[in-house]
Amino acid sequence: MGTKELVVRGSELKIQIQAMTEELRGINLEISRAAEYRNGSKTGHLLEAGIKVTVQLKENCKWYQDRLAQVKTLLPGAFNDTFVYEFKPSSTKALETAMKENAEFAKAIAWSREIKPGAPQVVYEKIEDECEIPF
Repeated sequence: MGTKELVVRGSELKIQIQAMTEELRGINLEISRAAEYRNGSKTGHLLEAGIKVTVQLKENCKWYQDRLAQVKTLLPGAFNDTFVYEFKPSSTKALETAMKENAEFAKAIAWSREIKPGAPQVVYEKIEDECEIPF
């Protein structure tokens, strides 16, 4: 397949996947409502049409860092027993700048991290008029 055919097929697949993902989210929501959860568990089960379904209810948690700092001050023992620090750069740009400015720091950072290639993010946009191409 040439690049043109790959772009067209990739765009078609992206549209199909988005539609199917939206449909699947709706189906999963309905199934999660129909599943049986025992003793307050967040794992539910359902058996229909010879298919066993396991549902895991999820919650997203946002931590308020300023409030946690207050808790740490007020209850340091319990806090330090249950929370751990995770070091990560304040920004990629700040890290890259610091590494360019300090060879020893760059070497230490390279020793303390592992970089693996990720999947590329590809965005497809339909352009009606090729004069509109922004690059």
